[in-house]
Amino acid sequence: MVALQGFRSLLKIQPCIQRPNNSQTLGLLNQFINYTKVNYNVTYEEPNEFVFTGFTAVLWLAQILHKAGTKEAHSGKLLASQFLNRSFSTPNTAHYYVDEQGERQNRMCIMTFNVASRSFESALLYSREISKDLLPVDGTNMNWATLDGLPPSDHPVCPGASSGTSSGYPPFCTRDSETITSIVVPAVIALVLTIVSTFYVHFRKADRDWWLITRDGTSHDFALVL
Repeated sequence: MVALQGFRSLLKIQPCIQRPNNSQTLGLLNQFINYTKVNYNVTYEEPNEFVFTGFTAVLWLAQILHKAGTKEAHSGKLLASQFLNRSFSTPNTAHYYVDEQGERQNRMCIMTFNVASRSFESALLYSREISKDLLPVDGTNMNWATLDGLPPSDHPVCPGASSGTSSGYPPFCTRDSETITSIVVPAVIALVLTIVSTFYVHFRKADRDWWLITRDGTSHDFALVL
């Protein structure tokens, strides 16, 4: 059970598993079986995925041609543009969306681990044609592995956004920052002054006139060496 509880914090993002309508799919299967039996004298138990893929492509084209005008039906460019930024839904392929670039966009799901069933299940849905925000999946709750059962904060505890303060940070973070600043800044200034004073005293003891310039433009200590 300890290991299972650890999986609660694991989230998985993947294309949503779209299950077609069972009643419509069974009706479509029976139509395929009866059609091939009557017209081609071929009997098989169930069509494969290639039959469904071909049926889907023809069905999408039929939907476009049905809504397209006379000019668009004779122009390949205009006809192809009708497939862009459009949603398609069929009995056997569930739902698909083609964006403005002609790329098929799958619905993405955020999966959370269900400790009871020991499996991942969809909790949040992202679909471009519906919304730009994450949408909750009916019947499923996000199983956040936190003490309060809520999503973790977008920011660390300190500093972090907090309403009710003018600075935008929690009060204790503001107090800690002010305390640290009031201690560190004077300490750094005192350290710098100590180092400068130490160098000054050292050179002054070595030669009281080290800072003077002789008449020939050379430093005083250099002239003494000569």
